[in-house]
Amino acid sequence: MENYKAEEMAADKKIESINDQAFCSVGHIVERIPTAERIELTELELSHIEQLVSKEQAAAIIDTIEYAKKYMDGKKSLRQISSLVMLDLGRSGLDVLNPTLSGEYAEFRKIELVAAINRIKGLEVETKS
Repeated sequence: MENYKAEEMAADKKIESINDQAFCSVGHIVERIPTAERIELTELELSHIEQLVSKEQAAAIIDTIEYAKKYMDGKKSLRQISSLVMLDLGRSGLDVLNPTLSGEYAEFRKIELVAAINRIKGLEVETKS
């Protein structure tokens, strides 16, 4: 056995632990297909999405969910819908949400959009394996 210092041994174990976690199997991921018919944003609780830091981000997300309904055709998964919406926002900016220039929106990330959609009470989804 080679002579290791305690710090080197701890670092080696940490790297092994990280590598073990990176290659562990999480099972089969099921696609969720939301339907727009039942989406009501009257009671959308966004306070538990810790990465949202301003009311402008929340306003943008709420209007983005309304915008995303045009992609919710019962065939596209939540992953596809969120990608299409973020692509639209990337191309045209937040102006696609509201054509009047108001400055009431702030940018957000895709993960925050999906987190907000997942918090919609009464959201109906179908699963596709």
